[in-house]
Amino acid sequence: MVAYGSVPRRTRRLLKNPWKPAAVEESPRSGKFQKEKMTRNAFMIGSLLLLAVAAGCASSPALRTDSSTTAIRAAEAVGANNVPNAALHLQMAREELELAKGMADKGQKDQASSQLLRAEADAQLAVVLSQEQNEKADAQQAMERVHQLQNDNR
Repeated sequence: MVAYGSVPRRTRRLLKNPWKPAAVEESPRSGKFQKEKMTRNAFMIGSLLLLAVAAGCASSPALRTDSSTTAIRAAEAVGANNVPNAALHLQMAREELELAKGMADKGQKDQASSQLLRAEADAQLAVVLSQEQNEKADAQQAMERVHQLQNDNR
C-alpha cells in the first residue's frame, strides 16, 4: 500500500476506494449556497425597508418659514414701521409667523402652513403700503416744487 502522510486528503480517498467519487465541494450553483444567498438577500431587503420606514416616521419635515421671514424683513427694510397702516400689517405678519411656529410644534402642520401664507401675504401688503406712502410723499414734494416754480415765474 501507499503511505498516507504526504498525500492530500482527496487523493487518499481515491487511493482507498477508486470507485467511490470524491466529496463534492459546495459550488455557487448548489442548493445550500443558493439558499444562503436568498436568505442574505431577504435580510438585506428587509433591513432596508425597515430603515426606510423608520426614517419616514422619525420626524415630519420642518416648517418652511423662509418666504414669510424674507417678506417680513423686506417690509422692515422699506420702512413699514414708519407707516401706520403698514406697521399694523407688519405686526400681524410677525404674530402669524409665531403662531405658525407654535402650531408646527403641536403637530398641526396644515394650519401652520396656512398661517405662514397669511403671514407672507400681510408682510407683502405692508411692503406695498409702505411703498405707496413713499410714492405719495414723493408726488406731494414734486407738486410743491411745481407750485413753487410757478410762483417764481410770475
